[in-house]
Amino acid sequence: MIAHRVSQKNASRFAKEHIVLRKTVVNFIKCGILILLVCLFMIATSSRMKLKMTFNDFVTILYQVTKPTNSDGRDMGKAPFIRHLLSLNCEKTADLGFLDSPDSTVSTYLKRGLSWKIATELLRLMEQTEFTRWIDELGDEQQKLLYDQLSKYHSNVDYEKLSESCADIFKTIIQESVCKERNSQKSCDDNSDHKQSDEFLSELSKLLNKPKNVWIIHYACTKFNEPIYPARVTCIAMRPLFDTSIKTFSIIDEAQKMQLDPSEISTRFDTLECNMLSDFFEFVQNLHHPVWLHWNMRDAKYGFEAIINRYRYLSS
Repeated sequence: MIAHRVSQKNASRFAKEHIVLRKTVVNFIKCGILILLVCLFMIATSSRMKLKMTFNDFVTILYQVTKPTNSDGRDMGKAPFIRHLLSLNCEKTADLGFLDSPDSTVSTYLKRGLSWKIATELLRLMEQTEFTRWIDELGDEQQKLLYDQLSKYHSNVDYEKLSESCADIFKTIIQESVCKERNSQKSCDDNSDHKQSDEFLSELSKLLNKPKNVWIIHYACTKFNEPIYPARVTCIAMRPLFDTSIKTFSIIDEAQKMQLDPSEISTRFDTLECNMLSDFFEFVQNLHHPVWLHWNMRDAKYGFEAIINRYRYLSS
C-alpha cells in the first residue's frame, strides 16, 4: 500500500513536470516570435535598410539644396558644381588634372561614378575643412532640407553636426569607389560586414515574401549526459511565422489521447514518444516546402538529425 502511494505520487509529479515542460517550450516559441520581431524592427531602422547612396545621389542632393549660381546669377551647372565640390574637399586641387577636363567629361562621373584612379587621388588629397565650413554657412532651411534628403540614405545623420555627417558621407562614397573599382579584399575589409548584412537581408526578404512557408520550431529533450541515445524527445512546438496558433507534439499529449493513468506513463515511454514523433513527421510531410527558423538545431546531438535518429531508433 505504501509502495503504491509512492508510485502514484511519483507518477503525478512526472505528469506535472511534463506539463510544465510543454508550457516552457511553447513559451519559448512565443518569445522567439518577439525576438524575431525586435530584430526585424532593428534591421528595418538600420542604415543597411536605407538606399545605397552613390556619388551621383550626393552631388544631386547638394546641387538641388544649395542651388549654386555663377557670378552673373545664372545656374552654375552640374559640371562646374562637381569641380567646386571636389575643390572644397581636397587640398592642392591643381594635382587633380581631371578637373580641367571638358564639362561633358566631368558630367560622366555622375552616370558611371568615379574611377579607381580618381577616387584614390581624392582620398590622398582629401582635406574637408572648407567643405564643413561651407555646409555650416548654409541657411537653416537649406540645412533642414539637406538633413531630410540625406536621412533617406543614412539613418545616422546628425542634424546638430550636419557638416561632419556630410563630410563622412562624402568620404565613404569615395572609399567605396576605390573598393568597387579595385575589387581588393584588403581595401574593402571595412565593407565585409555590410556585404554579410546585405546577404542576410536578401534571404530575409525571400522568407517574408512567402511567410506561410516559414515555421518557428523548438523542442525539449532529456539531458545529453543521460544513458539514452539518441536523447529522448519529450516535446516539440512549432508555429507559422505570422500566425498565433501553436502546434505541439508531446509525450503528455499522447498519454492524454490514450487516456492513460499517470502511473502508466513511465512504463510506456518509448511507445508514447514513438507515436508523438510519428504524428510530428506526418504533419511535416503535409507542409509545402517549409522553411525552419530555429535555435541551434544543427547536428546529431540536438537538431533535426537528432529527432530523425531518435525516431529511427524507436521504430526499428
